[in-house]
This record gives sequence, C-alpha cells and structure tokens, in this order.
Amino acid sequence: MPFYLNVSVAPFDAGLLLLPPLDSPVKGRLYTSNMQKTSSDCCAVSETAKPVAQVNRCPVCGQKGKSVKIITLKSLLKPAALATLKPELSYYFCSNKDCGVTYFAEGMNYETEDLKVAVFQKEPTVDVPACYCFNWTRARIADTVASGESHYITDSITRHIKAGRCGCEVNNPQGSCCLGNVRAAIDAVKRDEVKT
Repeated sequence: MPFYLNVSVAPFDAGLLLLPPLDSPVKGRLYTSNMQKTSSDCCAVSETAKPVAQVNRCPVCGQKGKSVKIITLKSLLKPAALATLKPELSYYFCSNKDCGVTYFAEGMNYETEDLKVAVFQKEPTVDVPACYCFNWTRARIADTVASGESHYITDSITRHIKAGRCGCEVNNPQGSCCLGNVRAAIDAVKRDEVKT
C-alpha cells in the first residue's frame, strides 16, 4: 500500500509525493497543483490533487503500457510523427491488438500508422515480423515449424543475441527482446496444426 508524504518548502507551494512501499519496484508519482492546505490535518490531501508524472495507462483503451526508451520512437516513427516527439516525456507501448495507439505519453499518442513498420501485437498478417532484427515473420516461422525445425528459430535468434547482433531497442516497436513474441508465434502455429 502506498503512503503519502506531504512536502512544504517555503516560499513554494506544498507538494505531495506518492511513494510506493519500500519493497515495491514501482516508482512514486509526483502530485502537485490544486492542493489544499488544511490546518487541522497537515497530511490530508484534497480531492483536487492530480498526478502530473508517470502516466502508464493507454488513454484510449486503458491497458497498462510498457515503458520504452526514446531511441525506439526515434528509430521507428515516420518523419511527420518524429517531428512532434517530445523527448523529455516518458513513453509507453500499448500492446492491445484492438487499440490504434502504439506509443503514448502524457498528452501524446502515436498510432500504428505513425510507425515505419507494422506492429506484431496489432497486425495479424503473415508478413509481419515476430523478430524484427532477423526477419522472422509469421510466414517464415510457420514454414520452419512445418518442416519440423521449430527449435532452429529460437536457437538462431539466441546465437545472434549472444554474438551482440540484436537491435530490438531500435528495430522492435515494443523496444525490447522479441523472443516472447517468437515463442508465441511458434505456439500459435503448433496450435493451428493440431486443429487441422
């Protein structure tokens, strides 16, 4: 359970910092503006306190986003979208397949059409990569699984990672390792084979 710390530094306004439990990996949220100081309870917070830092839920679908580095957006946004990027903001990736938003930050949204590449989590077509660095598309994965060599896919990618060739932070829209997506694609192909 979070606890609140009331901070007052004269001559500035009071600020309130929401801190997570000591054993929590969650970062605190800074609250300022519209706070009412009461003389009876110095730790009370008025109903008008609003978070001004850390927005991690997609403003369109409400799903919790995954933090992405700014280099991911700089690498993958089309020029017109890149021209609106505010690098001082913290951006998040929305993986909800039914949501048009791919990246968001406080007051900023980038939709799938703002990216140079299709997004694996949002585009179910066979030509979309599960692994952007080494072009393992759903079609290539399906062909390899059908040939009985599904182990080769993850073995190959893992060898590339160990050799330092992986560039997920600049190639993959989620900004992180693709192996989870690759394994999900392999499992989906295997499930489809069982159904037929």
